[in-house]
Amino acid sequence: MNTKLYISILSIVFGALANAGAGILLKKSTSKYNGESIEFFLLISSSVFCYALAFGFYFLALRALPIYLAYIVMTGLACSFLVIYSSLIDRDTLSYLQYLGILFILIGIFFTVISNASGVQK
Repeated sequence: MNTKLYISILSIVFGALANAGAGILLKKSTSKYNGESIEFFLLISSSVFCYALAFGFYFLALRALPIYLAYIVMTGLACSFLVIYSSLIDRDTLSYLQYLGILFILIGIFFTVISNASGVQK
């Protein structure tokens, strides 16, 4: 594997983490909204910063990966990170069916990446 591809893979992972972090911060800001709270503005600003960071990582990933692959992997990982956060940190309860859905997303990402790596085309 070449260096550009390694950077793209790391960019996707960090971009997904930044995207998930932005969503988490945005959700936390909704409970702090009263129009004048400094904590609210810090959460919103941090969320915007994380979204910008995710965009930058996405840009780096697109240098070596096709757009469909970078987008699918980044959004699928971000979704998975949010589910993990929600169940472990926020203690949200998820059904087995919801966990199965996340597993299918990850399996879909796996097959998309494998088919791209092996050069499988239509």
